[in-house]
Amino acid sequence: GGRLARRLPNKGPKARSLALASEHSLGKSVATHNIRDTITRTTSYRSSQKGSLTMAQVPELTEDETKQLLADHPDWELAREGKAITRTFQFADFSEAWGFMSRVALLADSHDHHPEWFNVYAKVEITLTTHDAGTNGGGLSIRDVKMARGIDALM
Repeated sequence: GGRLARRLPNKGPKARSLALASEHSLGKSVATHNIRDTITRTTSYRSSQKGSLTMAQVPELTEDETKQLLADHPDWELAREGKAITRTFQFADFSEAWGFMSRVALLADSHDHHPEWFNVYAKVEITLTTHDAGTNGGGLSIRDVKMARGIDALM
């Protein structure tokens, strides 16, 4: 048992089980966070040593690339003064919308690029932008192109 579980000796097996699960999850989360910090620092250091882009700089799409993105994905619209794209999806019911969101979540994790989204019952609104693209606090990047392509392929 861990520290949390030892604090609950008289709370019964269910409380002890919950405490152990919480402690395990917390430990896993902290370990994952520390690994990501190390990878980010190492990658940033290596990039700066080579004089190339750091982790905080992602090339923003050019105007022509943005036009091509919209031509290739006509259901998406520009938003936020051209710094994002958005699309609204309508499903038969909440379960179908939630299933779609679950598939998008798995896709996002595999691309390490996560959408902003809003869900009410059978409607899902997705906005794609890269917060570390360009020089003015975000914009569209190849990450958004790949996510739009992947999301469209789910439909």
